[in-house]
Amino acid sequence: MKFHGVLSDEMVSKFIRISAELCIHNCSRVSDSQNRVKCYYTIDAFVKLIYMLIKHTSDSASAANKLNLLNRTLGVIVGLMQIDQDTLGNDFYQMPYERLLIMLFQELGEPSMELLSFQVKYFAYHFYL
Repeated sequence: MKFHGVLSDEMVSKFIRISAELCIHNCSRVSDSQNRVKCYYTIDAFVKLIYMLIKHTSDSASAANKLNLLNRTLGVIVGLMQIDQDTLGNDFYQMPYERLLIMLFQELGEPSMELLSFQVKYFAYHFYL
């Protein structure tokens, strides 16, 4: 698929950005706790999709492609967060971003991702500090 341009780096980044924008916009309108649970389902499904993309991005034993995709994903999320913070100011709603990052690190830290788990745990530890 990469040969035909379907899975180019630009297309994957664009897909991740648009999907993240939709999830975050959906959660920004949440006002009560019952709708917040629906928001969690949306974000968790998006995180699971990103996890599967990263996990199955390459058949080789090298983690370079997986780290590259993780780096692009985190760059997109942080870029969206920065734009929202700049435009919304004190009305910035951090819950979707917090949930997205926490669930992403939880998924990527599991034993089946042994190539990435050390890097993710290291980053998550310093993110927590």
